[in-house]
Amino acid sequence: MTTEVRADRWWPRAYQPSWLRFDLVAGLTAAAVVIPQAMAYAAIAGLPVEVGLYSASVPMVAYALAGTSRPLSVSVTSSIAAVTATAIAGTPDPRAAAAALAVFSGLFLVLGYLFRLGFVAELISAPVLTGFKVGVGVSIAIGQLHALLGVDKEGSHLVTQLWDAVVALPHASVATMALAAACIAVLLGLKRLVPAVPGPLVVVVLTIAATVLLRLDDHGIALVGQVPSGFPTPQLPAIGKNLDLVLPGLGVALIAFVESIAAARAFQAKDDPPVQATREMGALGLANVVSSLLRGMPAGGGMSQTAIADGAGAKSPLTGMVGAATVVVTLLFLAPVFSDLPEAALGALVFVAAIGLVDLGKVGRILRTNRRDGLLTIGAALGVASMGALDGIVVAVLISVLTLLYETSRRPVETITAVPRRAPQTGPVPEGLLVLRPGSDIYFANVQRVRRDIDAIVAAAPVRPRVVLFDVPDVSMFEYTAHEGLRQMVDDLLAQGIEVWEVEPRPDAREAALRYRRHHGGGPPPRSFPDLPAAVATYRAEHPQVVDPPVTQGEEG
Repeated sequence: MTTEVRADRWWPRAYQPSWLRFDLVAGLTAAAVVIPQAMAYAAIAGLPVEVGLYSASVPMVAYALAGTSRPLSVSVTSSIAAVTATAIAGTPDPRAAAAALAVFSGLFLVLGYLFRLGFVAELISAPVLTGFKVGVGVSIAIGQLHALLGVDKEGSHLVTQLWDAVVALPHASVATMALAAACIAVLLGLKRLVPAVPGPLVVVVLTIAATVLLRLDDHGIALVGQVPSGFPTPQLPAIGKNLDLVLPGLGVALIAFVESIAAARAFQAKDDPPVQATREMGALGLANVVSSLLRGMPAGGGMSQTAIADGAGAKSPLTGMVGAATVVVTLLFLAPVFSDLPEAALGALVFVAAIGLVDLGKVGRILRTNRRDGLLTIGAALGVASMGALDGIVVAVLISVLTLLYETSRRPVETITAVPRRAPQTGPVPEGLLVLRPGSDIYFANVQRVRRDIDAIVAAAPVRPRVVLFDVPDVSMFEYTAHEGLRQMVDDLLAQGIEVWEVEPRPDAREAALRYRRHHGGGPPPRSFPDLPAAVATYRAEHPQVVDPPVTQGEEG
């Protein structure tokens, strides 16, 4: 695949006419999957099916104009639908609540863009995100059992829903179960045997035709019912009546952003321009604000529809605009047709999409690669399944952040015993000079650990050091607690008659240290050197009587 167009310059200056055929085919192909999926995901959220179509139309255009990914398809996703369902459950007007949730999540994303918070995409680690999706998939799949059985949905908790489905089995509709089983078989069969054929579209067309020809509703099979045609009139969301959705909006924004970045990066060709995380925040925020104005629900980049667009040869974001136009045409002229869509078919679409999230093979690979990461994956899945998707986001972020803090707080301080071979003058570090290199950036979570490591190294040195040299050119030390702890450590070393030197840190880190000393005292800064060889040469010049120990372990290569 060859494309040199930047996502923000695709029209009209950089667009190549030869791409048009590919973008048209890719857009129509993606729409064939997006349309039935958007309806199904709206059902997950407990909303009318047309709400999903609203969120798959103009919001995609907004993303295409502002985003940086070539094939990313922005619509409703199963994860976002699950979080939305939890957030708006019990509200007096779910549609108004969903629109308010969309605008809150959109505004959070726009704020993230303005404050350049693209790094937030890394807050949820890949293993934890995998666990989150597994938990969401299990929750959604169990939540659709009532539709597959043709019984009423009563419970809201996962275990309650599962138990209610078991109890309702004797009262289930045989016709509904048969239709659902047939739909699931078609979806799984096409996905496995003929993946190029859009299974969701096939199921929708076949079941609507069956309803018209065989009058399935006369056999006890429930239908979706009336789907209004036409395009919604834009209106401001009812923000004031839904202020309790502000925090859930933050959760939706986070999962939408993380999922979208993951999809954009997964399908980024080697000659594509890089995906700009911060710019993506703004584009997704704009898409969600637009969705709220159409009384839609929150939207984000979906992995499945993006994969289809990319596989169909998408060359530019025009693919998304073609897909959006197809959705609009569907709303204007084809919406009444969907009134004959059986709920069992919609439930089958949701069920198959949900079990697609339950990637047990990936969980196993993570577990075999790194046991702790595997346990984090399982923990995130259990957290979502037991507490719901919205609280599951909080659990996922907490697990990721705590894991990061744990990892960085335990990295040891390294003792450097030789000047690197790449330096003009190589050789062992002379006796009396103790060169120390922290294993990570220094901040509140690990500064005391660093102090303890350094105290232990100094105490265990075979020759009492005259100078402790900190080799920190790539270490960040901006955080206040780190400055406090390091000042106390330097004071302790000076009290023992040990000089403190440093290899010059990065300019921003050095400036932060100078600001700290200016406002809090702490004496003059350590003697600073441009690199390790210069510091060693100075030490040799000032202490000509020292001898060089033999280099054993820890030699720099």
